[in-house]
Amino acid sequence: MNPPSLIEHIQTAKKGSERGQEWLYKHLYGYGVGIAKNYLGSQDIAIFAYNEAMYKTLTHLEDFDVTGNFRTWFRKILMRTLIDIYRKEVRHKADDIDVVYDLSYDNGVESELHAEDIMAMLEQVSISYRMVFLMHVVDGYTLKDIAARLDITEGGVKTLYYKARQKMREILNKNGYNYESTSNKK
Repeated sequence: MNPPSLIEHIQTAKKGSERGQEWLYKHLYGYGVGIAKNYLGSQDIAIFAYNEAMYKTLTHLEDFDVTGNFRTWFRKILMRTLIDIYRKEVRHKADDIDVVYDLSYDNGVESELHAEDIMAMLEQVSISYRMVFLMHVVDGYTLKDIAARLDITEGGVKTLYYKARQKMREILNKNGYNYESTSNKK
């Protein structure tokens, strides 16, 4: 549910008020840039992505139904913007993604780490791997959905996800987490 003050600012911004638009921009800044930085890695690119998403949000504000959750609506716009940026800027840098790997899910280490630790470790992984990993693990997209959204083959997504998990495993082991022995516990 949206707080009354948020609805008030949305209504003001819908009428074209710069003050209402500025309030929404500042209100969502930390939230939006934080999400964008998690996906894109660079603060500068994250700010660029946030600005693009805010522009889309403000120009389509009349489409927002105030009975819905504004943050959820904004996050969808932001995620689509991040995916567009990924397609335009990073797709050509991806490793060869034609090989399909059979994936199995590992459990254990995640529960021992804090989200901040995992995000810091993810910053060491290439943006292609990070994007797929976060979309699957954090946002809950299926690998098939990720393939459709990123406009690459499902096999390519599986490869990127497999390699992301492999890199994370290496980083975890390097940081003192015995990933192999933890994930093999029954």
